[in-house]
Amino acid sequence: MNNTTSLNPMQRRLPKHLHVVDFRARPLDLRPVVAAIMEAENWILERIPPDQKIVLLAGELHSNLTHSFLWQALIEAHATQQKEKPDRTFALGYEMPHDFFFKNGVEDKVREKNLLRALMDTPVTETIESIFKMCAHHGVSCSFNDISHYPEFSSWPSRSNVVDQGDPFTKSIVEKYRPDLLGSRIFRSTTLENFSSSDGMELSNRAIVDNAIAHIERTNARLYIQQCGRAHAVGSSEHECNFQTSLMARFEEAGFYVLPILPAAEKDSNRGEILHHTAKPRQAEFMRITGLQEFTQFAMLREDAKKQICKESHMR
Repeated sequence: MNNTTSLNPMQRRLPKHLHVVDFRARPLDLRPVVAAIMEAENWILERIPPDQKIVLLAGELHSNLTHSFLWQALIEAHATQQKEKPDRTFALGYEMPHDFFFKNGVEDKVREKNLLRALMDTPVTETIESIFKMCAHHGVSCSFNDISHYPEFSSWPSRSNVVDQGDPFTKSIVEKYRPDLLGSRIFRSTTLENFSSSDGMELSNRAIVDNAIAHIERTNARLYIQQCGRAHAVGSSEHECNFQTSLMARFEEAGFYVLPILPAAEKDSNRGEILHHTAKPRQAEFMRITGLQEFTQFAMLREDAKKQICKESHMR
């Protein structure tokens, strides 16, 4: 596979109208947002070798319903595109533990038989349910790509996640990439202040890329949508994760062209600089989306929020 070095840094810069795209004029209509993403994707396809594959990093705040609805709309747009252009094959990777079903009591045979059907019978959060229904409707191949981890509430009463090294795949990732961490308690992510989760984020990104590559090879996808938290996409100052360990950097090392899509959030203005300083030289290649109306998964009027977005965006 050709590497992204086939285009020099200036050639990889997105056109200005696609670098920062503001939708305050119609903050509930996702159609122009999806259209802009597809335009950026086509802009890239016109410039890269025909055998090079693209990874779209669908960055999000996990608690933001608007972001989940956006990825649902993007999946539908790609399903429609694939019918019209069969060479634009695509698949979806999700930032969930690869052994999600095992940890939720779903037998291996059920998992292997039909991932999406099994998913419907497991306690999936409401934020992502509509995405997987969309995948099932269009027959989109989906893979859970993250390392195994579990909530740790006993001594850390936050939403921290501890890496489960008892899981063979996860242990192999630690052995392969960070053997110095074997046997230690590794936090994949944390909400605690002044606590770095960079080791866990690095391992998570390694696992996501390894599993995504295997998924791409199985499906022969030309386009791959990898859903992830924004901190995973290009690095994060908040999590002390530099660009070199980000998903963008790791996918590029494997020869993929990467388009990070980074929706803004209202609370960004209160959190200081979001990007890690090591990502700034590449930020002209990121697609920044601003102005969307925000709803959280904790919103009392979740169904009303969904109806508003679907009405404005003409989504089902």
